[in-house]
Amino acid sequence: MTRTEQIAVANSTNRTRGAVGKNAVVPRVVRDLIPQGHIVLDFGSGREAQHAVALRADGWKLVDAWEFGANHNENHVSTLDHRERYYDCIYASNVLNVQSDAFMLKDTLETIGNLMHHAGSFICNYPQSPRKSDLSTGDVQGILEFMFNRVDRVKGTSGPVWVCKGYRGF
Repeated sequence: MTRTEQIAVANSTNRTRGAVGKNAVVPRVVRDLIPQGHIVLDFGSGREAQHAVALRADGWKLVDAWEFGANHNENHVSTLDHRERYYDCIYASNVLNVQSDAFMLKDTLETIGNLMHHAGSFICNYPQSPRKSDLSTGDVQGILEFMFNRVDRVKGTSGPVWVCKGYRGF
């Protein structure tokens, strides 16, 4: 599968109803663990950036949204040039599960890690559906543990939510 095809597959999973915005698990963890005033990035925010919009409505002022491919529009920051800004918290809700394979997942995590403040947090989930690769929950946790100094599972069993700290790459 080409990179363009992988992006199209991930873009096709954009959701506009259900557990989005205030109802989504990952942004709830962000609200519980990250103080307002921190610089936050909703990575893979979807076309409408509903999680970021909900955080802003709750008083969060420094929330950027990022999306790639056909879903990127005026709701999103135009660039993720990590030399311009580092984020205290990056979260990815329903992002890891739509990566086509381990290589795409590692590329995504590398991009995220390079955008994080050295003491920042990465909060992510790995829902059961949809999953666009054959990676198990254990596989993804192993990749996270390889790429971050600390990985804590804070919610979920079959669809876990992790808080990762100390990006070290691969």
